[in-house]
Amino acid sequence: MKKKLFIAVVCLVLGTGAVYAEHPSGLGIGVEGGWSSWIGGGLTLKFPSVPIFWTVHAYANPAGLGFELAGDKYLIDQDIASILGWYLGIGAYAGLGVWDNLALWGGLRVPIGLSLRPIDLLEIYLQVVPHLGVSILPEFFLPHGGWGTGWIGGSFGIRLWF
Repeated sequence: MKKKLFIAVVCLVLGTGAVYAEHPSGLGIGVEGGWSSWIGGGLTLKFPSVPIFWTVHAYANPAGLGFELAGDKYLIDQDIASILGWYLGIGAYAGLGVWDNLALWGGLRVPIGLSLRPIDLLEIYLQVVPHLGVSILPEFFLPHGGWGTGWIGGSFGIRLWF
């Protein structure tokens, strides 16, 4: 029994290194375009000492402007081939809209993506992001998101690693 437990622990420890092999541990800075309820663009950041991928988005629609901050932790970040990987994460987002009324919302998200790294410095990624949230202003509404306003968003981005 002890031998089987030891082998299981060793396999788990060795396997963890492979799961977190894709993204480097340095500073990542990039841009992305995305869609959810609206189409917009943003900046992405990954700081070396923090395991969170940050995104700041700006959206425009006929009624006004919206801004959103999201942070994602990748639970799986695994290589498929030498330059291609995939990831699955969990995160949260909060947004502020300025149109007829002030709008405030937030929620949870699950990024699922492909990451192409042709050279160490460059990452190109495509992700879908199912999400579900709550509207706080101008009135409380659950769920924020849905078939009319988008339960699934996504983005395409380029990130440089230093």
